[in-house]
Amino acid sequence: MFSSAEFRGYEVDSNIEAGHGRADIILYHKSDDQKHVIILEFNEMTDDESLSGIIDDADLMALASKTLGQLEGKHSLARLKDKSQRAYLFSVVVVKTFIAVECKEMSLSSSTE
Repeated sequence: MFSSAEFRGYEVDSNIEAGHGRADIILYHKSDDQKHVIILEFNEMTDDESLSGIIDDADLMALASKTLGQLEGKHSLARLKDKSQRAYLFSVVVVKTFIAVECKEMSLSSSTE
């Protein structure tokens, strides 16, 4: 996946320091006229306590939305303003064999979206 992204003009930055306010994978477009970044946050739910509240698709999507909200609040977005004008945020939650993806486009150049 990463070699394909690099071939298509993206610089790949992956987070090896999990839990320190940084997204898991950030793809910067190298072109000056594109000025966008793709941010991916992955969460895998494996422990029984976390899984106990998930009964249906709505619960899974709510978890993905919550994770997306946390991603919006991370300080990593502030440091991206110098490199990009727009961000595409993706929250990917994996629970056993089920996957939920929530996404949002936001402006980094001003406080309005």
